[in-house]
Amino acid sequence: MDLNKESKIGDEEDEEFRILGHSMCLKRRRDKDRDSIDSASSHTQSKRCQTLESRRQVVRAWGNQSLQEADPDIFELLDKEKRRQYKGIELIASENFVCKAVLEALGSHVANKYSEGMPGARYYAGNQYIDEIEMLCRERALEAFGLDSESWGVNVQPYSCTSANFAVYTGLLLPGDRIMGLDTPSGGNTSHGYYTPNGMKVSGASIFFESLSYKVNPKTGIIDFEKLEERAVDYRPKILICGGSSYPREWDYSKFRQITDKCGAVLMCDMAQISGLIAAKECASPFEFCDIVTSTTHKSLRGPRGGIIFYRKGPKSRKSGMLPSQGDGNDKYDFEEKINFAVCSALQGGPHNNHIAALAIALKQLATPEYQEYMQQLGINGVVWNKLKPSHLPLRKNLEKVCEMCHITVNKTAIFDDNGTLVPGGVRIGTPAMTSRGCLESDFETMADFLCRAAQITSSVQREHGKMVKSFLKGVENNKDIIELRTQVENFATQFSMPGQDLYLPPLGHKNNLELIDMSPDPTRHQQPNTALGRSRVQDTVETMDLNKESKIGDEEDEEFRILGHSMCLKRRRDKDRDSIDSASSHTQSKRCQTLESRRQVVRAWGNQSLQEADPDIFELLDKEKKRQYKGIELIASENFVCKAVLEALGSHVANKYSEGMPGARYYAGNQYIDEVEMLCRERALEAFGLDSESWGVNVQPYSCTSANFAVYTGLLLPGDRIMGLDTPSGGNTSHGYYTPNGMKVSGASIFFESLSYKVNPKTGIIDFEKLEERAVDYRPKILICGGSSYPREWDYLKFRQIADKCGAVLMCDMAQISGLIAAKECASPFEFCDIVTSTTHKSLRGPRGGIIFYRKGPKSRKSGMLPSQGDGNDKYDFEEKINFAVCSALQGGPHNNHIAALAIALKQLATPEYQEYMQQLGINGVVWNKLKPSHLALRKNLEKVCEMCHITVNKTAIFDDNGTLVPGGVRIGTPAMTSRGCLESDFETMADFLCRAAQITSSVQREHGKMVKSFLKGVEHNKDIIELRTQVENFATQFSMPGQDL
Repeated sequence: MDLNKESKIGDEEDEEFRILGHSMCLKRRRDKDRDSIDSASSHTQSKRCQTLESRRQVVRAWGNQSLQEADPDIFELLDKEKRRQYKGIELIASENFVCKAVLEALGSHVANKYSEGMPGARYYAGNQYIDEIEMLCRERALEAFGLDSESWGVNVQPYSCTSANFAVYTGLLLPGDRIMGLDTPSGGNTSHGYYTPNGMKVSGASIFFESLSYKVNPKTGIIDFEKLEERAVDYRPKILICGGSSYPREWDYSKFRQITDKCGAVLMCDMAQISGLIAAKECASPFEFCDIVTSTTHKSLRGPRGGIIFYRKGPKSRKSGMLPSQGDGNDKYDFEEKINFAVCSALQGGPHNNHIAALAIALKQLATPEYQEYMQQLGINGVVWNKLKPSHLPLRKNLEKVCEMCHITVNKTAIFDDNGTLVPGGVRIGTPAMTSRGCLESDFETMADFLCRAAQITSSVQREHGKMVKSFLKGVENNKDIIELRTQVENFATQFSMPGQDLYLPPLGHKNNLELIDMSPDPTRHQQPNTALGRSRVQDTVETMDLNKESKIGDEEDEEFRILGHSMCLKRRRDKDRDSIDSASSHTQSKRCQTLESRRQVVRAWGNQSLQEADPDIFELLDKEKKRQYKGIELIASENFVCKAVLEALGSHVANKYSEGMPGARYYAGNQYIDEVEMLCRERALEAFGLDSESWGVNVQPYSCTSANFAVYTGLLLPGDRIMGLDTPSGGNTSHGYYTPNGMKVSGASIFFESLSYKVNPKTGIIDFEKLEERAVDYRPKILICGGSSYPREWDYLKFRQIADKCGAVLMCDMAQISGLIAAKECASPFEFCDIVTSTTHKSLRGPRGGIIFYRKGPKSRKSGMLPSQGDGNDKYDFEEKINFAVCSALQGGPHNNHIAALAIALKQLATPEYQEYMQQLGINGVVWNKLKPSHLALRKNLEKVCEMCHITVNKTAIFDDNGTLVPGGVRIGTPAMTSRGCLESDFETMADFLCRAAQITSSVQREHGKMVKSFLKGVEHNKDIIELRTQVENFATQFSMPGQDL
């Protein structure tokens, strides 16, 4: 709807509108008309009520089935994964268990809401409670780390820490600017700009920016600050990064600050692995010295999977070591606007509100004495690994496999003398997860015992069967030692409660048969933990074992290992030792069980409180948002309601699991059921759109469609390559490379690639294919994009194919707005003609918020209109590997497994007759807007405000004669959400009437009080017409069921 041009409105006048250049007239009902209509329809009231009730039943049947009823396959896999977590020992440093309240928030109705933008400045209406949740989350984040809101700001929207880091670079730097971080084999993170030794770029940071790594001293394992300073002063990075994934030392932030100031860089810390220790003041804090601090929100913070960015704000102050020209108090930090723009507009779609609500709950817990005790115990538990962990075994992946078969999960990692990261030589071990289950240091000694026994089994099998995968797997099949160890691990692990759900089996007891004795003089052992040279509390959460070098192991021999260059010896307990130990400890068994039970109670008290008990403030806001959705009319095209089964999956225990990589090729162990969930999701995605798995592949990991689109460009193009998409004011999407008329780049696509938009004919509102072809042939884009956000016409994919072939481009379709119609065959499909197809997974698909990428695979075949050199049948599409690499390694962290499980449920529903009927009704309902929607009213944001006050949510959008997107002149209206609640075309006519009345109220208030925000808001305060309309809207909306919960 075009809201720019004037149109006078009278209470009893007919109203003339224009839609895409075509004149339309909406006749207002006179009182006599209303009386006659009311009289004529009164005898059908009883029948209408029955029809309403039948529609409620349909919504309940789809929307309120439990996960077990709606999708037994996914339910079974999620249940297996929950039991795997419960029965196993979780030693992956990146994993932890979240509490029941966090899971409830993840599975709450805020997942329905689209909230692109920042609190108080959203692109969509209806975000008042979402804003309160996000502001509360920000407030708690600052409090958790003792930060002053005048000096520090925080963004809680990043989908992951990798996303957060890339947003910092994007906001503060130009493409090709220089960054400097710790080398990944030295303990850094790939998102800090890592290259492999052969120059391969493995992250978005190294693809789009120039980077140079600093390293540890190979003799000491400590950062070589002299070489770091020398390199930094020569290289002059714009951002210097401290923090990493597996550097087990304290970080000397003061030295980093001094080096940063010498080379004129911004100092950034990625504290992902130690953020909990920092919050609990168990290790040094980066906030005194750093300009920007990023982190994950899971791991030791025990929150949902996501990222967070802290940034300095306000006046700069001079610090010791600064140059005289720096920080004179007059300059101000300019990070806030740049980082928020990069997160929200450039790189992500709307935030995942359920994750932000869940994060707010986790952050509240950081202030409790219980969390302080948890972090102290985590540190004590970590000391066990400092003394006991075995290393220098020639086992690598085979040890990980044996551990996994014994229900012990660890993950491989690169260490400082590795040749790159592709064949890592270390294992990273963490204590957060098992400490969350109530384990103490004695329990970690038992776990170390289990690890050593797994190493012995691995070595024994390798000696007998060899190291090659095929022969090794044959050797471990039905291996008695593995079966015995697995039983002991399960008996041990099931003694402890599992946060979020109190699964519990009685402890059966277990016997330790190994003890570790440190045989070497460790020069750092007696140093204080806060010294830069010594072993630190950082090791309590992250430890690295070197698995490369040889060590002979015999069943009854003492075993010698090396950790970070220090020799250690593992002494086997002989049978007589075991007997004496068992005898000596038997009298303490009763006391130990009591201690175990008290620990279970502690875990239950933290982990199994309901959301209402654990966090009444968030509970109340979530409840208000749920009621707002129920009482209102939802007309935002990007929103829909998901069913109860989808919400259950979002709030399930798979949210605990870290699964970076692709099915069958994960970087972490313990993903067998996650792999099955993702493979089932892929299978259903292909089936939903009638695609052959031999010719099409699909990636279901993107966090949003914006992320999906950027991953396609990153995988297929070089920085600066050309793309071409529909201009945003013509109905395109900013993620297709949009520039504002003054040349401002508003998306990652336009920042890192060159783009040229094509447009609609302003007279017809239809794409001008002649000009498009002329531009494309001259511009020669590498990717030509069809699809958009608000182009209300069928897409002529054949014409796009012909133009793409003429200019030698890959043809990509973004079908986000119409994917449900395509799945239901209610509109033309892009798959016949396009090479790549992307989409959101919510909107008309009624799934969780996320993105999806379909890509051609297998041999190329010639299509009509192709050049003779194209598609001769010999070439093969190379999209799969490139796109998967871009999604997983380059741009995102691990996938959100709860979202993938929820998506699989939604995709299954696309094959049902009920969904087909839903899409047909959605199309019929949409016809109402073609006839009735008002436009050319000079109301803009004021109409949106009045609608919101009346519980009608719409969103502004740019239209083809707008001067850019910053002051949009249109309103986009969609039917998916209210159709999901059971509304028919007659109901949408009523909604159109409500919209017209809101427009009249807006026009009336503007005439009396003016258009300026302050005066207008005064005019709508306690406005009787708004109160009356709101009551009518609520009475209308609450007739219909709400999927997910039958309010």
